[in-house]
Amino acid sequence: MFISDSIELDRPIALRTSEGQLLTVQLKQVALDRLDKMLKRCTMTFSTSARVYKNIEAKKLLGLDGETGEDFLPKGLEDDEEVEIETALKRELVTRLLQEARDRFPDDENTVAALVARYLITLEQSLNETPFLNTENWYAIFVQQDISVPDDMEIALVMKRGGKTEWGYYFERQEEREDIEEEGSGEIFLIASSFFQEEGLNAHIDEEDEIIALSIPGRPGTWNCYCEIDEEQRLCLIYSIFPLKARPKQYGAIAELIARINYNTSIGNFDLSYETGEIRFRTSIDLEGDRFSKALMKQLFVSNIFKLEQYYNSILMVLMEEATPEEAIDNPEFSLT
Repeated sequence: MFISDSIELDRPIALRTSEGQLLTVQLKQVALDRLDKMLKRCTMTFSTSARVYKNIEAKKLLGLDGETGEDFLPKGLEDDEEVEIETALKRELVTRLLQEARDRFPDDENTVAALVARYLITLEQSLNETPFLNTENWYAIFVQQDISVPDDMEIALVMKRGGKTEWGYYFERQEEREDIEEEGSGEIFLIASSFFQEEGLNAHIDEEDEIIALSIPGRPGTWNCYCEIDEEQRLCLIYSIFPLKARPKQYGAIAELIARINYNTSIGNFDLSYETGEIRFRTSIDLEGDRFSKALMKQLFVSNIFKLEQYYNSILMVLMEEATPEEAIDNPEFSLT
């Protein structure tokens, strides 16, 4: 799990935009998050006036696109109240920041958050250009503003409005994925395996190789299906294996058949192995930068099973040499739709 170390501050700090302009804000907090002993995230929280915040959005600084304020502050900014922005440092710079801070202050025995805060302040005072104070390397992950309450209210309340940005959700997904990976199997494999279990499918789940195998009792016949996970590449692949293999002399006819099928197939494709004669239908999804779900897994699985079932008889007729590829596609008796 993530462990956070933070230090509260209340001092101005100047960030530099890509155009070389200074953005002066009031630094409120520096925090560092760890997963076990590995540093994962560095956040800096600061406050600024509503006028400056509008300028930040207008210039699309800190990863804000100029339209997000409508989502986080739905009734518009209150000009008299400050806006608080929590930002996260670009991931590839986090470890480097801590290392440079330790090199600069080797005898500093304060917490890592205090050490990093001290180093950031020192960098700002030196007036030298540094990636650690460049607005391009910090992403707004949470924006909020105090709400004015009526003066006649009997109880003094501090109310805030705001919300998480798209970058905030992005970093949250990263943390969730890393939490799951810390526990063992990856996020994609856990979601895929739980889908098969909850659907009551009699699947063999191989956690070590991250492969899920099961037998499909389709209408025209039975075949084996495999779900293969690649957590590193964030891929989920499903293969339905036709139960009969093509003989070398049939490769030409089968290749023509699957070419005709694939041409009109929008999701997935049939494959033919010229090494083994295996015929399979494959569906896959690239989840880089996206979130996996059981609903998505179901769609991937069902579309795979349906397609092999649909063309099962067509493939069988060509293998038995009872139809040409063209006849197997065009004859409705061979296709289950």
